[in-house]
Amino acid sequence: SEKDIDSKIQETARILKIDKLLDRRPKALSGGQRQRVALGRAMVRDPKVFLFDEPLSNLDAKLRAQMRTELKLLHQQLKRTMIYVTHDQIEAMTMADRIVVMDKGEIQQVGTPYDVYGYPVNTFVAGFIGSPAMNMLDGMIVKNGSGYIIEGDGYKLPVPGAFDPALHALDHRDVIAGMRPEHFSADQSGKETGKFASVQLEVAVSEYIGANQFLAARIGGSKVTASIESGAEHGLMESGTYFFETERLYLFDKKTGETLKPAN
Repeated sequence: SEKDIDSKIQETARILKIDKLLDRRPKALSGGQRQRVALGRAMVRDPKVFLFDEPLSNLDAKLRAQMRTELKLLHQQLKRTMIYVTHDQIEAMTMADRIVVMDKGEIQQVGTPYDVYGYPVNTFVAGFIGSPAMNMLDGMIVKNGSGYIIEGDGYKLPVPGAFDPALHALDHRDVIAGMRPEHFSADQSGKETGKFASVQLEVAVSEYIGANQFLAARIGGSKVTASIESGAEHGLMESGTYFFETERLYLFDKKTGETLKPAN
């Protein structure tokens, strides 16, 4: 009935905060308001599942961030399943309960945002999830005295302790060492001894963005990005010795790209 139609429109518009815009024509609406209208068209049908195909791709950065929050609140309010397709990994990380990472039409990993960020199954997932992207350095696991290290072009890194029981099987294995930019630091003060390895960064560009600085640099023959906490003076970082959390190092098989699992 017309009464039911009007009731649904008014309720949906109230939820989407466009109830004061119902007398406007589409051309008089902003991009964000038009997105809400599109959502409302689906909501009045009371579907069990919403399908979103990159709904925020045409919005500016500020409006995208706002609409991400609105969609998450809407999901909590409606308690309906939402399947959301996006190339923006920040959208996926901030909005999803579960993420399906796909490459060329094939599922690579399914898990929570915490799972796909903390425990990527291969180099594709590791490089796709995280901003700035994970650094990938070619290397080889070799014996060094009583222990093992990862040796590459101009760098040496200790193998994470979790791999110790299985290292004899990994001797001379070609690997890719994965280093997330946020696990670098400029000093070791207040940090547990033995958990950090020193690395020489040849810094090409230092970008001050407030709380952090992004460093475009090289470790030996490899390009890397480091995200370093800004100092009190906000001076731009220079080439020199930096530190990396050794237990945060990821190891991938060079041939398959699959993650090497710790012994435990």
